[in-house]
Formats: sequence, structure tokens, C-alpha cells
Amino acid sequence: EDKKKRDLIEARNIADNLVYMTEKTLRESGDKVPADVKKEIEEKAEALKKVKDTDNIDEIKQKTADLSQIIQKIGAEMYKAAGQNPPAGEKPEQDEGQKPEEGEYKNL
Repeated sequence: EDKKKRDLIEARNIADNLVYMTEKTLRESGDKVPADVKKEIEEKAEALKKVKDTDNIDEIKQKTADLSQIIQKIGAEMYKAAGQNPPAGEKPEQDEGQKPEEGEYKNL
């Protein structure tokens, strides 16, 4: 019984955090997301809000997974909007005429 309660509390906490982060992301970057994607994300967030305070752990987990999956579209849309910017951790290729940054070596 204690394990069930702990699992439910953990699922609710995850749901709360995901809803908060989703709303924050939409506030800060919502203008970069197409209206149809934004609407779908808002609908999934509302659905999760409605179930997160219930005792139905399976439904909470399912709605959390649904929102997690759709929220990835924000990242994809922001990446598209950024255009040529490389993904995190990758450096753009250096032009031949460009001076190397300090600490970099350039093959001559």
C-alpha cells in the first residue's frame, strides 16, 4: 500500500513538473511554434491537469507520456526556426579564410 502511494505521489510530481515546464516553454517560445502544434500541446496539458490530482496512476502516467511526446514538437519547431544553427554540441564548419579560435589548430 505504501509503494502504491509513493508511486502515485511520484507520478503526480512528474505530471506537475511537466505541466509547469510546458506552460513556461509556451510562454517563452510559443511564438516560434505553429498554431496547430501549440493548440495540440495546450490540449494535452489540460488533459493532464484534469487527471493529475486523481488516484488513477495509470491515466496520470498515460497523459504524462502523451504530453511528453507532443512537447518534443516544440524542440523540433524551434530547431527548424533556428535554421542553420547546428544541434547542441556540434560546431559549425570553419571557412577556409576564417581565423581559428584560440586553442584550435588549423591544418595548413
